[in-house]
Amino acid sequence: MDSVYYESPSSEKMDSTTRSTSSEPTRTAEFNTVDEGQAGEDGAKVDLREVERKIIYTANVELAVEEFAGKPAEVKALVEKYDGRIASSTLSAESGSSRSGHWRLRVPVKHFDAFLEDAKALGEIIQYGTDSQEVTDEYYDVQSRIKNKEVERNRLQAILEDKDRVAKLKDVLDVERELSRVQGDIEQFQGRMRRLNNLTSLTTVELNIRQIRDYVPPEAVSFGTQSRRSLEVSLLALKRTGQALVLAVIALAPWLPVFIIGFLLLRFGWKRLRATPK
Repeated sequence: MDSVYYESPSSEKMDSTTRSTSSEPTRTAEFNTVDEGQAGEDGAKVDLREVERKIIYTANVELAVEEFAGKPAEVKALVEKYDGRIASSTLSAESGSSRSGHWRLRVPVKHFDAFLEDAKALGEIIQYGTDSQEVTDEYYDVQSRIKNKEVERNRLQAILEDKDRVAKLKDVLDVERELSRVQGDIEQFQGRMRRLNNLTSLTTVELNIRQIRDYVPPEAVSFGTQSRRSLEVSLLALKRTGQALVLAVIALAPWLPVFIIGFLLLRFGWKRLRATPK
C-alpha cells in the first residue's frame, strides 16, 4: 500500500478546512477558532473561543525481517515505551511458509509519529501508510445533542413532579413514556461520544512483521508424484469396492436359505407345469 497523506495536528490555530503541509509534523492539540460576531440563540454575539479538533489517526506498517524470534518481545517493549497497548495479536508459523505476526496497537496521539519511526526500525519496510479522518463536526454535534436532550429530560421530570399539570393517570403515563425515550436517546449519544473519545485519543496502528530468512517453499508436484498419487487413489477405490462387496454378501447370507427354498419351489412348479398333458 502506498503512503497515504494524513493531516497532522499543529499547535497553530487554523480553520476546519486547513491541512498541514509540513513533512515532519508534530502532533499536538489542534484547534478551530469561532469567528467573532457569530450570534447565539439569544441574538448576542459570541466571544472568540477555541474548539479542539477531533481527528482519528490510523497507520499500516508491514515489515520484513531476517529473524522473527525476538520481534514479539520488541513490539511489546516498544508499545510499553510509548504508553500504548496491544489490542490484538496473531502469530503464525505454518509448515512451508515463513513465520509472521500481526498486531493491532493503540498508541496515544502525542506519541504517534515517534512510535511509527521506532516501529519502522524493527525491520525492512515493505508497506507503510497513514491516514486520518476528522470527526470534529460529529463530535461537537453529538455533544450538543446530549446537552439538548438533558434539558428536555429535566423539563419532563419537572412536569412529572408538577401534580397540577399531570393530574390524570394518562398524562403521567404519557410523560413517563416520553421521558424514557429521551433517556434512551441520551444514552445512545453518550455511547457514541465515548467511542469518538477513544478513537481520537488513541491512534490505531496495524503492524505486520514476517520473516524472509530460511523460507521453505511448498514442494513442487512432479509427474512421478502425480502418477504415484493417482495409483494410490485407484487402489484405495478398489479396496473400498471390495469391502462393500464383502459387506453385501454378509448382509445377504441370512436370506440365502429363503432364496434356495424359493428357487426349488419355482423349479418344481415349472416341471409340474411342463409335465401336465395338454
